[in-house]
Amino acid sequence: MKRRIYEFMAILAGLLTSVLMRYPLVPHEQGWDSFMIHNMSQSINNLGYMKWILHPFSYMGYYPHSYASGIPVVLSLASQTSGLDIEHSILLFCFIESVLFFLLAYMAASQFTERFIFNLFTGFAYALSPGVIWFSDWTVSTRGALIMFIPLFIFLLFKSNRETSEKFLHVALFVLIITMTIHNMFVFLLIILAAYFISRLLFSIKHRVHLKKEGSTLNKSHIIGQAVFLFIFLSFLYIPVLLNMDFATYTSLDVETIKTLGFYYGAKVGFLFLFLPMGLFFLMRKKRKGLPEIFLIFMALLIAPLVLSPYYVSLGFLFIFIMLCVYAVLPLIKRNPADDEMKRRVKAVLMALLIVSMAGWAFQSKIHLISTKEEAHLNPDYCEDSLYEANIVLKHIDDNTESAFISNDYTLHGRISAYTEKPNIVDRMYLINDYVDPADMQIVRKHSVYSWFDDGPYEDAREVVLEYKYWSPLRGTPSERVINDLKYKYNIKYYVENAMIPRQMNYYNKGIIPSGYFGYLDDSEYILYSNEKVNIRYFR
Repeated sequence: MKRRIYEFMAILAGLLTSVLMRYPLVPHEQGWDSFMIHNMSQSINNLGYMKWILHPFSYMGYYPHSYASGIPVVLSLASQTSGLDIEHSILLFCFIESVLFFLLAYMAASQFTERFIFNLFTGFAYALSPGVIWFSDWTVSTRGALIMFIPLFIFLLFKSNRETSEKFLHVALFVLIITMTIHNMFVFLLIILAAYFISRLLFSIKHRVHLKKEGSTLNKSHIIGQAVFLFIFLSFLYIPVLLNMDFATYTSLDVETIKTLGFYYGAKVGFLFLFLPMGLFFLMRKKRKGLPEIFLIFMALLIAPLVLSPYYVSLGFLFIFIMLCVYAVLPLIKRNPADDEMKRRVKAVLMALLIVSMAGWAFQSKIHLISTKEEAHLNPDYCEDSLYEANIVLKHIDDNTESAFISNDYTLHGRISAYTEKPNIVDRMYLINDYVDPADMQIVRKHSVYSWFDDGPYEDAREVVLEYKYWSPLRGTPSERVINDLKYKYNIKYYVENAMIPRQMNYYNKGIIPSGYFGYLDDSEYILYSNEKVNIRYFR
């Protein structure tokens, strides 16, 4: 009974630590994709339906002008049921995520071993990893939501094997379908699913070979049939991933590339990443390998060809990396019946130090990310108070949600739309903003099957990216047709200028460049509102 109380208190401490780590250090929502999802959720609140849904594939973002719909729907429901605005619904969602990251990692680890220390440490390591913190710190990222489901998916797969019941496998497949509506990174769950079944096959072969030594027969044709089916399935799944995931991010494994990859993956996993090779080594050396160990080793083999594309791999397989790291740390913290009281105390102190170090590392990473964004960019990674105040003023000046705006700063468009509920031509939410008429879309099937994993099998043959056609020409002196289209076709009435770069524009990744047209609009007579961050003018 006393032991159960200690375990309950330890789990409660993990949950509280995970929640407290999401306490915001910034005044408002942060991130980049977060503001687009904010806009989509707000449009559901305003309209009562998802305006971008034209086809069943639209729910997954696999149809032109659509986006994965799962998270916007959840945020809209949270906002409408709680009475909170979307911004604070996102904060509430992050707190809920923080609880689930810990609990689901703990549950998944419990299928690998019954050691409480192992499961608890895995929960701490995953919930406090910088990669998880970055995507659940008052920001809503569909990638962050998806990696929350990966431990649950693994738990259900192994639970179905332990309980010899297909109901858990059915729930796992249902979770897979849910993740399809969250992000196209659901392909990582397919790789995990394939790895699980292949690991079961390998474990079955190992078990049957052991039985054969004891006199049982070995059904070779059955094993060969399973192996061929799984090989074909994995090839069909894996080849598109290899061809389609920016695989050429790094093309060679020289010293500098290895250092860069090490820092990149270490930035997502945390300092425990240093233990990962040791964890893999311990698994390989283990004599009696069960299904979990075979699964992790096989996953490591599948991940190896993808490590040169770290942008998604570092997140999609983050839980696998964490598990490998914990296997390395386990011998240092696990309790053995033969340990005397001194050894037990030393191991308890060592585990406490590791957990405190993980929490400190996560908190320092959180502060470092905010300060780095503030120093390295014209705009920090969050909505500043001055910009928020200007947004509220603009919303009250004109509460017509069809009145559009334009800015000389590419990065401000999403943040302004999120709070003013006004459209712009830079964010590619054309269906929501009525910038694309579904009747005019010319849907064609893509020729390359491998590109389907990216954004679906269809494309709009007549699609024109509006910011390239209308925003980019404002660098110089745009034609009269461009200005008339902006005014009358897209109903742009306001110009929100970043006051830090007057007569210039923050142009994509090219930095700050001169702008002829925004210089022409820089006239104090037309200012409606001004503060240290922005000036609001009429567009003319």
